[in-house]
Amino acid sequence: MIYYRKSLANQGGQGLLELVIALGILVTGISVVLTLSFANAAAGREAEARAVAANLSREGIEVVQHIRFSNIDLGFNWDQGLSTGTYAVVFDPSSTPSWRLDPVTSANQELLLQESSAAGFLGLRLQGSGSGTPTGFLRTVSIGDICEDGSSSCLPGNPKAGIRVNAAVTWKTGGRRTVSTEATYYHWQ
Repeated sequence: MIYYRKSLANQGGQGLLELVIALGILVTGISVVLTLSFANAAAGREAEARAVAANLSREGIEVVQHIRFSNIDLGFNWDQGLSTGTYAVVFDPSSTPSWRLDPVTSANQELLLQESSAAGFLGLRLQGSGSGTPTGFLRTVSIGDICEDGSSSCLPGNPKAGIRVNAAVTWKTGGRRTVSTEATYYHWQ
């Protein structure tokens, strides 16, 4: 019977030890689940920001292409308004044309999310015009000349044959991130 009593005394301590181990496993499991949930949410926000940046970058290229085609359709020089430099893409529905390239300044680098629906552009991301809340995305469109000899120094004996366009969108999500898109347009009509 003494043996039986020792066994009961040891079981009380063993139950407490089992409870501590079970609580440790439970806390570890909950910590892992929470960590994975937060990491998944952060990855989702990063994927959304990257998709927005890719679309804004592509839009910058499409605006240059639109300007080029509009120039041709209206009988202007194909590269009118597409000089070498770095620009902000500006959409202003009250002007003609609505899309234009303005030289980059500190005022027009930030893309805005217009909050007023009075103009009917609720949710449209604007750059350099309108009012709204800064989104944290910066977009620049850089244009460089392509000359007949392939260089970027176009002279009278080496005329301009095309332009090289790079649209870059930068944002901060745990560090500075950039997405860029490139296109080349040549002088043809």
